[in-house]
Amino acid sequence: MIDSIKLGPLGDGTNIGDALALAVGRLVQSQAKNKVILLLTDGVSNVGALTPLQAAEMAQENKIKIYTVGIGGDKDARIPMGQPIFGVQRYQQIPGGSVDAKGLEEISKMTGGKSFMASDNSALGSVLGEINKLER
Repeated sequence: MIDSIKLGPLGDGTNIGDALALAVGRLVQSQAKNKVILLLTDGVSNVGALTPLQAAEMAQENKIKIYTVGIGGDKDARIPMGQPIFGVQRYQQIPGGSVDAKGLEEISKMTGGKSFMASDNSALGSVLGEINKLER
């Protein structure tokens, strides 16, 4: 399946809702007994047609668990704002930091999954190990 992914320009923003809905759509067609989505994100959902909670409702209705992993979590994170003016890019601070921990918690709780934060490679390895134990 990974070979079928087509990469291209994605634009600015983090589209968690549409990404989850796409994953739900794929899993609905799966013959697997246990259906699980692992959402890894370093951002706050700020673009897309569906909100992350709308997509989580779709997962819940189809008995699909979502495990969320927020990566990073810089409290002083900033995103580019508009086009550069005279070659200078302007930035704005992301309210609440670079990861929407509360939103990720809601998504996982709604679907029977669990939410995690991973601030570095070691923490991510531990989180993935724990998820592996939960979903044998």
